[in-house]
Amino acid sequence: MNMISTFNRLMKGFIGTKIDIDWLLDNPEGTLRNASSMCHYKLKNVDGRMILGAYGVSKFTNWCFYEITESGDINYAWNLQEMYVVGDSESEKEMEEHNQKGFDRIAEFGIKSDQ
Repeated sequence: MNMISTFNRLMKGFIGTKIDIDWLLDNPEGTLRNASSMCHYKLKNVDGRMILGAYGVSKFTNWCFYEITESGDINYAWNLQEMYVVGDSESEKEMEEHNQKGFDRIAEFGIKSDQ
């Protein structure tokens, strides 16, 4: 599996169409949309290797962020956590910290966040 096929598989519910490598090289950064979701993405060179960052945002599913290597491996994966134990402040704090770490990583990658 390569970067493009991994991206298309992971972002299937967030984008309206599949992309190919030629399209990505012509459009290395942007936003893809469908009726209810979107994917902010950015292709960048990190220490001589290409990494594709993909941030999926949807009205109906959990938000996610992936860093995908050229070979299609997932270098980093994050899913927005929306649930915690009600009335348990430690549980709520852990959820907030988890989500903030993800949003920070998205910002470090250079992708705008819908936070």
